[in-house]
Amino acid sequence: GGWDNNNRGAQQGSWKSGILRDHDSVIFGSGEFKPEVGSGEIRDRFSVIFGEGRVDLRAIPATQDAEIRVSTVFGQTHILLPKNVPVLIRAETVFGESKLPGPTTAAVGRTLYRTPGTVEPKLKIRASVVFGELIWDGLPESPESP
Repeated sequence: GGWDNNNRGAQQGSWKSGILRDHDSVIFGSGEFKPEVGSGEIRDRFSVIFGEGRVDLRAIPATQDAEIRVSTVFGQTHILLPKNVPVLIRAETVFGESKLPGPTTAAVGRTLYRTPGTVEPKLKIRASVVFGELIWDGLPESPESP
């Protein structure tokens, strides 16, 4: 299925400032996003443009499937990950930074991170950053050794 924005989108966070702000985006400002955690699969999309955002995913349980998309353009986004939830992160970067554990920092290109030892993670994140920065909180400092 596609991305559902009808009554399943993000809960509005505590907005600090912004010219445009709604439940899933901020432009020229700052804000916090939290996906709505319910009984079904979580599918949300968040955007930060010329601003700063915080995407708090810590309420997502390890048993629930979740697909999250995060876009950052000329800004900075902090992504707070839940503890003990296997994650798959696909990050695309163009003249920016997305630093994942180990030697997986990209200024231009694609990077992939999977929780070590995980076959099929429940939490899947697709992130893109253009002239900006993605900061991941909650990942281990370095990947497991093979």
